[in-house]
Amino acid sequence: MQKKEHIFGGRHNLLSLTAAQWCGKITGNPVFDTVHRYPTSYYLYKGLTDNGTFMLQDMCDGKEYEVENNSYGAGDSILSVSKVGETVMVTNLASFKDMHYVVGVTVSEDKSEVMKEVEAKRRNDRLMESQKEIYPLFLKASKGEPAVFVKDLAEMKAFYKQVMPKMSDNFPIQEIPTGATCVGIYCDPVVGIYVAAAAGECVALPSNRFYDKEAARKSALGFYCDADIVTYRTACILHDRDLIPDAALTSVRGYEHGRDFLHRNGRFFIDYFYECCRELDYDPYCVK
Repeated sequence: MQKKEHIFGGRHNLLSLTAAQWCGKITGNPVFDTVHRYPTSYYLYKGLTDNGTFMLQDMCDGKEYEVENNSYGAGDSILSVSKVGETVMVTNLASFKDMHYVVGVTVSEDKSEVMKEVEAKRRNDRLMESQKEIYPLFLKASKGEPAVFVKDLAEMKAFYKQVMPKMSDNFPIQEIPTGATCVGIYCDPVVGIYVAAAAGECVALPSNRFYDKEAARKSALGFYCDADIVTYRTACILHDRDLIPDAALTSVRGYEHGRDFLHRNGRFFIDYFYECCRELDYDPYCVK
């Protein structure tokens, strides 16, 4: 199962394509464009069909999927112990030529035991959907900029009030580490608003009163190789708009050479270290 998961969903460096996507590029065969992987979810076992397949229903959105029995290896007994309407499979699905297959590790649980997790996933899915509404509000409050920088919790709350005058009191406030002096508030149309307490002084926005050129020379490289600072799309925007101009690789030929080399090849470095690619990941609403 883990091998299947890597085939359908594994993406690591270089162009960060799945095995199916690589096969499509190499062969030019459009059949590989029919491969689609679904996120991990909670699937209720609905029983076998007359075709020898079995039915699963996503407990989060109610959609049903007809799944091939040969998704499982020989000797797998998970179906033999599954109970219709009671057994929940926590797993991934993938489709190919309009048929669905189980990929990755499957955990079988009792329906009553997973309802809290299902509700939590439903809430998270609704929150992710709401980011489509928050993103334009953020851009309006930030005057079109991809980030806003504040010094403390009070300034953060004040900015949230601008973005969401009716929602800000109920919006979850992220903690600011003690001693942080420059906190970046970023927004992505999928992830939504998120906070980073590191490297904000490296972003050369005109509105960033905390910008520190010397600190940027030391730490701005993180935006190219540390996916924990910002999301992939934000890193792309910062690079494309030359908002991290002092970022540089360490080079025996000097700072300027390291800086120029990094920026000439910036898209490659971001794609490599974020394990993404512009073709598939930059458009926030593209189908994965």
